Formats: sequence, C-alpha cells, structure tokens
Amino acid sequence: MKSKIKKNVYVKIIYGKYKNKIGLVKKVFKNKNYLIVDKINLVHKHIKKNINSSKSFIFLKESKIHISNVVFFKK
Repeated sequence: MKSKIKKNVYVKIIYGKYKNKIGLVKKVFKNKNYLIVDKINLVHKHIKKNINSSKSFIFLKESKIHISNVVFFKK
C-alpha cells in the first residue's frame, strides 16, 4: 500500500491508546506500513546488566504504529 506520509510531518492519531494526540513522524517503514511518531506509543525497554555495564536499567522507547491509525495534521 502506497502512503503519502513522509518523515518530519505532523500526524494525528485517530485510533488506540494515544487517540487525538499529535506528533512528528521520526521514521517511516514503507514496505511494512508502519511509522514511528515522536513521544507516541512509548514502551519500556529492559536492559540486563552485562560485562560492560554493572547495572541493569529500563528506558522508554517509541514503538511502531500502523499507518492506518494516523492522518495528516496541519500545524
């Protein structure tokens, strides 16, 4: 499916947990119909401690959103 949504464009989420939120597109996966929106769909990423780091930690990371769940937004 071909999409006109590109990088560095504002979009509005129309479905899901982040409904009616507005964000800037950071990355588009054209072949899989997904995109990453800045500060939307945050998930916790757990990192175990290993040889290089003595501590384990958790950080927030943006996850993918399907292109059908967003629309253009003029700001």
